[in-house]
Formats: sequence, structure tokens, C-alpha cells
Amino acid sequence: MSRAEITVARYHGFGYDCRTLINPNPDMDPVLLVGGAFQQKSAWGRLEAVLAASASVVTVDLPGWGESDLLPSRYGMEFLADALHHVLELAGHRRVYVFGGSYGGAVAFRLAQRHPEQVHALALMGTGARIVEPLRSRLLRTVSLLRAGRLDEFADYSVSLLLSGDGGARIARGPVVRRILSGIFRGISAEDGAKFVENTLRLLDHDLHAVHPPVTVPVLLGTGEHDDFTTPQLCRPLAAYCTDARFTLLRDADHAVHLEVPDALGELLLRFFTGRPLDGLASCHPIEYGVFSQPGFGPSGFGQPGFNQASVDQAGLEQATAGKDGLEPAGFEQDSAPGDVETPPTPVPASRSHSARSLG
Repeated sequence: MSRAEITVARYHGFGYDCRTLINPNPDMDPVLLVGGAFQQKSAWGRLEAVLAASASVVTVDLPGWGESDLLPSRYGMEFLADALHHVLELAGHRRVYVFGGSYGGAVAFRLAQRHPEQVHALALMGTGARIVEPLRSRLLRTVSLLRAGRLDEFADYSVSLLLSGDGGARIARGPVVRRILSGIFRGISAEDGAKFVENTLRLLDHDLHAVHPPVTVPVLLGTGEHDDFTTPQLCRPLAAYCTDARFTLLRDADHAVHLEVPDALGELLLRFFTGRPLDGLASCHPIEYGVFSQPGFGPSGFGQPGFNQASVDQAGLEQATAGKDGLEPAGFEQDSAPGDVETPPTPVPASRSHSARSLG
């Protein structure tokens, strides 16, 4: 029987924690899961179980997630990455294999940039290189609907953004996942609503990653083959900021890969983290290797004359966001809706932890 340990931390005044599901006889160092905007540390389900058969699994509610303190949007991804580094050190995890999903992928990427000594390898699913129009306006519309208290519209619109709108696409567990996400969005509390607003604005107000330094650990990038929220064209360019990247698409999935195909994702991650071949897996498209080094782009262009971040696959990025016609927030202005959701930070009691220490 696995046991779980909770490590409570404070970083520059913000309370948060991580959970370690301990495998007493692991085959490898711990696997860290960093989730998206509504992913709480205790809700990884089947994916966590698959990984826990081989390793201890670390999940986290960073500031702004779950029961942790609200984090204002002025704090960027580098702050979250440093907070993640801090709690991992408190928990005794000096080196981990890292999986980041969606929003969590941006935090995980910054962790690998800022603290590479802590990361064996990095896998990201559904994490775009940049947020461009019209995706930017669509995300702002979710904030507007939530601030206005139009929860049913907020839920429907948010689900329509995250999940594929292609009725002919084969999505594993599609109806079940749609019901789960719809229930989560419709049941959002005032406190979680405040966190959603700040987390979404953080995405729009800060760079998702830094140009330097490049990520030098092995990196696996991908998303679901039917993802039209963070499309392949949005996710693939992130390889430009890595020296050892590969890319794939998971079959029968869209953006919510950990809910739709947890077994396939778990197998892919374990193979990647343990250095086993990824080629030939029926659950994903052929692995793309060595397609990212172009003049002034990708590992060979990093820091060299002619390297220009703004030119990184711009045509692909624009193509990637051209798909959800009819969801455009016509005439939308960020501050057009009244009713900002405000919730004061909730202190985290130190009694929840086997280890608690403050920084800042």
C-alpha cells in the first residue's frame, strides 16, 4: 500500500504544498506532475496510478491552484518555477522526471530553464510556445464571463475551447470527459474563480518561456491529435528552445490527454523517462526527430546571428489559431463586464505537513 506525504511551504509569503505518493521500491527517481489551470494535486487519477507502479509520484498545488493561496497575475512563470523548486527541495526531491500539462507545462519548462540540475527529463503535453490571436481574445472572454457571474455561459464556452469541436473526431472517453469538465466549470467557487482570473491573466501578461537559456535536458513535446486549443502548430515550435527535443501526437485525444488516454500517456512517459525507444507505439503518431534545426531557428540557431524569436514558425502559429469560427468574442473588451471576483488569500496551516519552512 502506497502512502502519501504532504509538504507545506511558503514562498515570499504565499502558502502552498505538494503531495508525494511514495513507491517503497521504485524503479526510477520520482515523477513530478504539474497540471493545468483546474488540475489539483489529488486529481490525477489513472495517470498517477500508472506512473506510481514504477516511481514515487509528486503532485503540487502551486500558489494559485487548489487550496493554496491566490497568486496575483503580476507574478510570472519564473516565480512559479522557483516556488516549485523550493517545495521540491523541502520534500527532499533533488532530481525528478517532470511532466507538465497545458498551463503546467509553461511552469515545468521554466523549472528546466532555471533549475536544470533538478530535472532528469521533461515531457510537455498541450503547452504552446506563445499565445496569439484569436486565442488571446478567447481566453479574455472566459475572464469576462466569469467576472459577470454568467457561470453557465462560462462553463459552456470554456469546455468548447478545451475540447475538440469536430463531431467526427474519435476521442477516447469523449462524452465522459466533457461531463467532468462541464461539472468542474459550473461548480466553480468564488475562491477558485478568483484564482482562475489571476491565472488566466498571468498567461496573457507574461512570456510563457524565456529565450535563454535553452533547455538542455531531454524533452518530449506533444498533444492530442485532435487538439484545436493548443494545436500541434502551437506546441511544436517550443522545440526551438531545446537542444534535445522530439515531438508526437497521441491518438484518440484532444487537449485533455491525461483524462482521455491516461494509459497511453503513462506508457509514453515511462518509456521516455527511462530511455527506452518511443518508435512504433500504436498509441501515438511517429516520433519527429531532428526537424527543428533551421537557420536561425531551433537548437542550431540559439544565440547565433539571425536568431529571431518573433519569427519562430509564425505562419504555423497563425494557422493554429484559425479554427474555432463562431466562438469569436466580437467587440470584446477585457474590462467590459462588471463583477470582479475577489477572495483574500487563505493561510495554509503548518499542521498539514511533515515539513514546513518559509522563504521570504
